[in-house]
Amino acid sequence: MTTGSREEILHRIRKGLGRGEGGGHVDSEAPLPQNTGPSSGTGEKRSDLAGVFAESLTGVNTSVYSASGRDAVLEFIRSFVREKGADSFSIWETEFLKSLGIKESLEVAGLAVKSAENKAGMALSSVGITEADYAIADTGTLVLLSGPERPRGVSLIPPTHLAIVRKENILSDISELFDKLNQLHENQEPIPACTTFVTGPSRTADIELNLTLGVHGPKELYVLIVF
Repeated sequence: MTTGSREEILHRIRKGLGRGEGGGHVDSEAPLPQNTGPSSGTGEKRSDLAGVFAESLTGVNTSVYSASGRDAVLEFIRSFVREKGADSFSIWETEFLKSLGIKESLEVAGLAVKSAENKAGMALSSVGITEADYAIADTGTLVLLSGPERPRGVSLIPPTHLAIVRKENILSDISELFDKLNQLHENQEPIPACTTFVTGPSRTADIELNLTLGVHGPKELYVLIVF
């Protein structure tokens, strides 16, 4: 995966997020669109939020990419695992990830899948792949709702976490997230027992305030925005 010049990166993600073309890495210094308040739900506003979200991610030690369509997603993930030298992975069994065919594609490529039901085996996974149910643009936060097909360990145990979020699930701020969760409650839909908020890779500091990544969770976090 080559990223090219800063200008090319900015052009690709703006064009991709707005009109569904290609994907690219977002440079942390590139001037992305600014958040203008709660989303109206339109495609244009969601594209703006995706840009704000991408900018926020680069400020919390997270690399962000974009892709349009199933083939582009699979091409990105195969390239991603090759660059990481991964030989195994764990993955959520959500309907969206199943529809992309990620598990089967990586198995054909020779990677071993580690069941999320076996935490000892999952600890040997090179990469944990999850869906992000929602993303909060203004803080660069991923929101993961737990469930039988979406165990928390996949996002916590492997050293590298790849989260895949759909553009339409990027929200402006936490208030909009609470509105979404309240709608689930009002519609009497199942509410997850645990909601995980992820902002950047795991980090901690010792008594001298020396920051260390990856002590209590993944050392690396990558986000793929699908539009």
